[in-house]
Amino acid sequence: MDVKVSAVSRDTITARAESALRDAILDGRFSAGERLVERRLCDALQVSRGSLREALRSLHSEGLVDLVPHRGPVVASITAEQARDIYSIRGALEGLAARTMAACPDPQALERMTAALEAMRAIQRGDGDASTLIPVKTEFYRALFDGAGNEMLGQMMDNLLARISVLRKTSFSRPDRLSESIAEIAEIVEAIRAGEPDRAERVSRLHVERASAAALPLLPTPLHTPPPGPVPATLPTSQPAAGAGDGN
Repeated sequence: MDVKVSAVSRDTITARAESALRDAILDGRFSAGERLVERRLCDALQVSRGSLREALRSLHSEGLVDLVPHRGPVVASITAEQARDIYSIRGALEGLAARTMAACPDPQALERMTAALEAMRAIQRGDGDASTLIPVKTEFYRALFDGAGNEMLGQMMDNLLARISVLRKTSFSRPDRLSESIAEIAEIVEAIRAGEPDRAERVSRLHVERASAAALPLLPTPLHTPPPGPVPATLPTSQPAAGAGDGN
């Protein structure tokens, strides 16, 4: 029994560390190419080195962290070439999901997509929390892929999700991109609701093409690797509940 409790506790701590680091990277609190010094992160997150390394390996599989021999973990950089590849795959996946869902619209998924769209509009008006923009957009696409009802399609999209979130943040740094994006997303919802597969796929692919055009010119060309900086003050800890140990 003790072994089972210890294993669950360790998994929970690792998941919390992973979530905290993912959020910090996606929020830009760590710079692309920045070294992630394990000792500092262990102190900030209050986890063991073993739990931290498990979290870093998971983020490496998502494309957010590079594990560099003789240097250790660094925040991954997305090159313009990689971004083009990601946008190309994203366009194909989202276009297919939109076409599939439009052929047989799912009312619950449409309701979720509409709610996410309204949340984006609230953020644009200044009535919503701007820090929730990326999570709201992620929820929109989760609803789209859930509504498509193709499990394999959703899994393929999940493999790109973290890197897509980084690119979304880049594209939204361009003035007026948010308003354009909202208008494009509204078109996707309308096409699916109307049950028009061809139109749904076309506007979905166009949305991704425009996001690509907004992001690619803004991607930096790193001239050097940033030195390890201080751990962001806002990085949350991963303390377990009272009585739970790290098991390491």
